[in-house]
Amino acid sequence: MNNWKEYFLETTIDLGYSYFIGEQVKNFKVKQKQITANITSNENYHAIIDLVDHFYLEKMVCSCPCLSNDHCPHLVAVLFEYNKYLQKKDANNSAYLVSYAEDSQIRPFLKMILKENDHLAKRFQQYIYSDASFDINKYQAYYEKQSASSLKKEPADKKRGLKKKKQILSVKQMEYLNYSKQKIQHTIQENWHSPTIRTQYVNYLLKNRIYKEAEKVLQESLLLDRQSPDLVQLHRYSLKKLYYKLGKKEAYINQVFKLLIENDALDMNLVHQLKKTCSKDEWISLRNRLFQELHNHQDIGLLYSQEKCYDLLLNRVLETSGIKEANRYFNILKKQTPEALLQKYEYELRKIAHTMTTRNHYHKLVRYIEEMATLPNSMISVQLLIKELKEKYPRKKAMIQELKLLEKKM
Repeated sequence: MNNWKEYFLETTIDLGYSYFIGEQVKNFKVKQKQITANITSNENYHAIIDLVDHFYLEKMVCSCPCLSNDHCPHLVAVLFEYNKYLQKKDANNSAYLVSYAEDSQIRPFLKMILKENDHLAKRFQQYIYSDASFDINKYQAYYEKQSASSLKKEPADKKRGLKKKKQILSVKQMEYLNYSKQKIQHTIQENWHSPTIRTQYVNYLLKNRIYKEAEKVLQESLLLDRQSPDLVQLHRYSLKKLYYKLGKKEAYINQVFKLLIENDALDMNLVHQLKKTCSKDEWISLRNRLFQELHNHQDIGLLYSQEKCYDLLLNRVLETSGIKEANRYFNILKKQTPEALLQKYEYELRKIAHTMTTRNHYHKLVRYIEEMATLPNSMISVQLLIKELKEKYPRKKAMIQELKLLEKKM
C-alpha cells in the first residue's frame, strides 16, 4: 500500500502528512471498495477514493482546486488515514504488512531470517538470480579482463568505441565494484556532459554527506542544462531540498520562488512551503513579487483565491475572455462579488450562444444558465436572458427546446 506515495510529489506528501498529523481528516469512512472523507484546510474539501481489493487505488477525486491528483495533499492525508485504518484492522495480515513495510525495514529483517534458515537462504538465492541477475565478483573480473585485452588489440577508433561502452556503468555500479572515490570522480568528469551521470553523482555526494560539492554540481547543472526546462526543474528541486536540510533559508526561498515562476503549472504546495518559511512581512513582500511575475499565468487565480485577494481575482476573471475562468472560481466569487459575476455570466452567455450549433453545446449553455440562476437576485436576469435567446435565434430549434425544458424546471 505504501506504493501510493510514488504517485505524489514529495512536497504534496509533506503537506498531506501535516494534515493527517493535525487530525484534519474528518468523517473518514470505508465502505466496501470506497473511501470517503472530509479534509479541513483553508476550506473544507471532500475526497473519494475507489479501491480494488482494499490495496490498489483505482480512482481518486477531491473537490479542491488542485489541477491534478499528484498535487493534491488532501488525497495524501486520506491515504495516510487509510494506512492507519488498515494497521488497526488487521495488523497480522501478511499482504498488508508487506505492502506497508519500507525497504529500510525489509532488508535488515531479511538478513536476519536468512542467517537463521539455510533452506530459505537457498530459495532466496534461486529466486533473485532467476531473472539473470549478475554476480558482482565475476562481472568485475570479466569486465577488467575484457577491457585490458581489447585495449591491446584494437585500433584507436575502436578503443574509443570501447570507451563509450565503459560509460554505461552508473555511479551505483561503480560503488558495487569498489571503485575508489578518486576513480569515481575521474569517470564522472569524463562524462560530465551527461545530465544522468551528474544526477547520479549528486545522489552519491548527498548519500556521503558531501553537501558543498553537491551544491556546486547542482548549480553548474543549472547552467549546463539550461536549454531543458525539465532538467532545470529537477535541479532546482534538488537544491531546494538541500538548502532546507542545511538550514539556508535565503537560498531555499530563492529556489522555491524560481520554481514557482518558471513552471507551466502553479504548484500551490510550493506556495504553502514558501509562506510557511517566511515571516508575515517577508511573505507579503514575496507574495507581491509573485503577483507581479505571474500576472499573466493561467493559474494566477488560484493564488489570488488562496490569499483572499478577491478584488484581484475578480479583475482576472473580468479581463479574461470567455466563461471558463468565471466558472472556475464561481463558488468563491458567488460569495464575494455576486453582482459582478452575474454581469460576467450574462455577457459571456450572450456571446457563446451566438456560436453554438449542436445539442451538446446547448446542454452546456443550459448548465451555465442554471449555475447563473443560483446567484442572489438573479432570477429576473435569467428569465430575460432566456427570453432574449429564444427571440434572437428562432432557427436554432434544439436550443429553444432545451431552453423551454429549463423554464419548466425553474
